Amino acid sequence: MWSNCDDNEISVYDENEKENNRLILSRHIEQCGIELFNAVKEKKLEGIVAKKKDSKYEVVGKRSRAWIKYKVLNGIDAVVCGYIRKKMESLVLLWVSIKELS
Repeated sequence: MWSNCDDNEISVYDENEKENNRLILSRHIEQCGIELFNAVKEKKLEGIVAKKKDSKYEVVGKRSRAWIKYKVLNGIDAVVCGYIRKKMESLVLLWVSIKELS
């Protein structure tokens, strides 16, 4: 796929910019959203937040359409083979490739 984004523009974060182990502050990026999301996915980070440029931070617990979180979904396809009925705290899963299921 052709892109006019360079690696410097879509770098996810610099190790020196880390505030602590839980929070990473990133700079504002106006373009290259797909490339940025792919870079976040490669680094196994949680996702990105897209927001309207002129929007303000909302009160805790209030949702806004001006801020949208795009999460990286990591998962597997599996067949549930069994579970403990009372508490539903244990599952027996069978992991197979999609080709084997069809």
